[in-house]
Amino acid sequence: MIRIYYMKLSSDCSSEQSLALLYGEDKRILIPGKVEKLYECLPQERKVLVDRARNENVRRKRIYTGAFLQYVLADELGVSMYSLRYCYNQWGKPELEGHDLFFNLSHSGEYVVLAISDSPVGIDVEHKTKGYDVLAKRCFCPEEYEDIMSAGKEEERQHCFLEYWTRKEAYIKCLGEGMRIPLNSFSVQEGNYHTLWLDSGYCVSVCVG
Repeated sequence: MIRIYYMKLSSDCSSEQSLALLYGEDKRILIPGKVEKLYECLPQERKVLVDRARNENVRRKRIYTGAFLQYVLADELGVSMYSLRYCYNQWGKPELEGHDLFFNLSHSGEYVVLAISDSPVGIDVEHKTKGYDVLAKRCFCPEEYEDIMSAGKEEERQHCFLEYWTRKEAYIKCLGEGMRIPLNSFSVQEGNYHTLWLDSGYCVSVCVG
């Protein structure tokens, strides 16, 4: 089982009003909610990250992201979001205490994506990257780099790069071992990956168990 949720962050919301993703019958009901109300539903460790933000826009996005995670997990488990407790492995990957549900969160630009599964899972979202050819040559396997550079026009090469990049990140996040694994030490040309595209050129890849 795997389910993918996503939320588009609004960059022009005021500090007094935001759109909180709550789940009704169609699972996609958006209702207005105050930022500080969303802050209160966060676990203490996420509140610390929010409090460290010096930029107000970054602070709001951290609140929205954390609240999004709380709402989805609580809805999946049928529990109160205030009852959720987290533990962390030695590399810092969060896990739920007392529940056999795996999740992984990623955000980039205007999007937050979340994967829920009954086995270890990793997800990554990325947008267009400048200098992708240099990154690919330095970080990817030779055959992956060749595949990217021979993909066709500029936009096609960019898309090919993003698919490889997000797959690699999703794989590492699925393992839960952080960035200690060099990206060029493994290939993602084959494997249990799912890749999709959101609007405005955002690429999302998921790796499952």
